[in-house]
Amino acid sequence: MGRITRLILSAFFIVFLPLDMASQSKNLQEMEDMADSQCRKGQWEVASKSYQKLIEFDPNTARYHYKLGGVIGKMAQEANVFKAMSLVDDAKKSLSRALVLRPDYLEVFWAQTELYTQLPGILGGGKSTALTYAQKIANLNLAIGSLARSRVFHYYKDYDQRNKANATALSLPTNWCSGQNCTHSNEVHFAYGQAAFQNKREQEQGILFLKRYCNDFSAVDQQSIEQAYYLIAHLSFQKEDFAQAKTYINLALSKQPKWKDALLLKQQIDSK
Repeated sequence: MGRITRLILSAFFIVFLPLDMASQSKNLQEMEDMADSQCRKGQWEVASKSYQKLIEFDPNTARYHYKLGGVIGKMAQEANVFKAMSLVDDAKKSLSRALVLRPDYLEVFWAQTELYTQLPGILGGGKSTALTYAQKIANLNLAIGSLARSRVFHYYKDYDQRNKANATALSLPTNWCSGQNCTHSNEVHFAYGQAAFQNKREQEQGILFLKRYCNDFSAVDQQSIEQAYYLIAHLSFQKEDFAQAKTYINLALSKQPKWKDALLLKQQIDSK
């Protein structure tokens, strides 16, 4: 089946909402905040019920449908193949509904790119479909869209096209990531760091984004934290910051002590 995208999701069960609209809005926000916290712990099934309940109260908020789609995707990842087929269909419907409500929802396009990249053809996945959604991101933000295209090309081992997409993303300003006000998923930070590593460019910015990925890391993220540590070590090695490279390769190996690529990189670092 392959991995389904990791997205920002949530969980909290609502039992009472006051009639006052201001209080209701506050309660919904508190519910969503608590849900996000629970979801970061990987409580996907509880999260799906929570978002279904939120949608019952407010069916016109695209964000709830987006997060529900992500929750269902995570459930599909952990289900048997027959159950997963049904869940994937539900995830597609939720993401599509989010776009009906908000046609320029970049985060949904990113989720769909990841989803259709990894789905087998029998479930509607494939390179062409995934690139269609990556292009929708590019129409909204060229840098993030190029990173999405890079992910698709990398998955299908089209490394020439991947590196061209990386070059575009790395050549553009990074003002699309504005401090704590970022609306894109944490996966975008990882994608930039991976692009910097693959093209051996913009290493310092790549390290900054990967450190942010680690700082914000939770169960919703698709790439493991040791992968981020490994990339930071590699980028640091590329720019001859051997002390930082040693710190992060040791962090990677603390998670996976027998990781061959990490052990090889550690030997190269230790030789300096």
